[in-house]
Amino acid sequence: MNLPQSHQPLNREIRILLLEDSDADHMLVESEIRNANIAHRMHRVANREEFRRALSEFLPEVIICDFNIPSYDGFQSLKDAKNYNPDIPCIFISSVLGEEKAVELIKRGASDFVNKQYLMRLPSAITRAIHEADEHYRRKRAEEALERLRRRNVLILDSASEGIAGFDNEMRFIFINRSGLNMLGYNFKDLIGQPFDIIIAEKPKRKENPVGIQGFGLVGTASGMSLLKLRRKDGSCFFAEFTLTTITEEHESLSAVLSFSDVSSRLQAEAEVQKSFEKMRKVLFDSIHAMSMALEFRDPYTAGHQRRVADLAEAISHKLGLDANRVDGIRLAGVVHDIGKIYVPAEILTRPGKLSSAEFELIKIHSEAGYTILKDVEYPWPIAEAVYQHHERLDGSGYPRKLKNDEIILEARIIGVADVVEAIASHRPYRPALGLEKALDEIRKRKNQQYDANVAEACIAVFEEGFRFKE
Repeated sequence: MNLPQSHQPLNREIRILLLEDSDADHMLVESEIRNANIAHRMHRVANREEFRRALSEFLPEVIICDFNIPSYDGFQSLKDAKNYNPDIPCIFISSVLGEEKAVELIKRGASDFVNKQYLMRLPSAITRAIHEADEHYRRKRAEEALERLRRRNVLILDSASEGIAGFDNEMRFIFINRSGLNMLGYNFKDLIGQPFDIIIAEKPKRKENPVGIQGFGLVGTASGMSLLKLRRKDGSCFFAEFTLTTITEEHESLSAVLSFSDVSSRLQAEAEVQKSFEKMRKVLFDSIHAMSMALEFRDPYTAGHQRRVADLAEAISHKLGLDANRVDGIRLAGVVHDIGKIYVPAEILTRPGKLSSAEFELIKIHSEAGYTILKDVEYPWPIAEAVYQHHERLDGSGYPRKLKNDEIILEARIIGVADVVEAIASHRPYRPALGLEKALDEIRKRKNQQYDANVAEACIAVFEEGFRFKE
């Protein structure tokens, strides 16, 4: 059972300062407190000077004052007590005190008033006053701790480099840190209570009948960045990367927290880097195509072979689901996969009829020759290695290094299949074209043996879906 505060026992000794000029009343007060089993230490004073001195020396926890001390009434003693400690409980006793004065004492901060004819009420008044003082002390300490925590959090928020703002359920500002204010050019009072819209340069699309934060379609971009175009107080704009966190606790004024950073400079730098990359990429593509053209002018009978192999290799790569950057590298490797034939005498390359074994061995050097030409160029793709390996086969029957299985990179496996299909399907100086079906039959028959099965199946699929070599 929970007892009222006035009936709950005190679990410690308390210090009581008694302002009383009557010895008899002093004894009555002491007796009532002792009979109530209140552990205490009492210090009695009889005048203003003693009272003031005892406040600072005795350090009382509760004060009992006779209202009618000569030349020192209760209002004066209450004022002195509150000047010493605004929270200290003061209980007044008197034989005769009008209701008006009693009410005024309470208004000025007295804890209670007890008529001397009913001093038996004094112990409960003391107990209640101490409990209330203790509770007030605990509440005050908790409030001070919360205030210290609030100030610390403000310092933490203000030390953050990104802007941090809090919003209520109607998306109105309830706080914003120093970095956010500096980015936006506002002062604190300008924004508090203002709607989120005030800082948005290009408003996100809202839903029908928006309610609070849910009416804002804040979404990320395709690149993964979440961007907002924000407007400063002076009307200028900037792009901010942001995160928006909703707060779901009930009965809280805080509904969302927005953190944001000005990324305008970064976006501009990234655009410059991308521009430089595209320029370099064009140089790489142009240089590779120039090498391919040089070979085609030298070997008119295989003109277009490298381009057609590149087209098919690109289609196979897409079918395999490779990313766009890797597909680009495979296409470029296809464009120059026979660049090493520059080392082969032109009369051998263009000779009609079947080649001798010695002549074929001479042609076979083109893979390694191509690698030698390309290996010192710092491409972002393994072009040189793909050229080196494009005649290798899974079973080790290829050349020039007799590589097997996973020793052969995927780029070379793709170009190898595309090279075989184009060579069989197209005209050569030493034989007429054998046709596409003959080429695909070769791939079907030797997949998993010489050719990567996934690559072979992707090659067959792209032709079934309508791919054809361009003249």
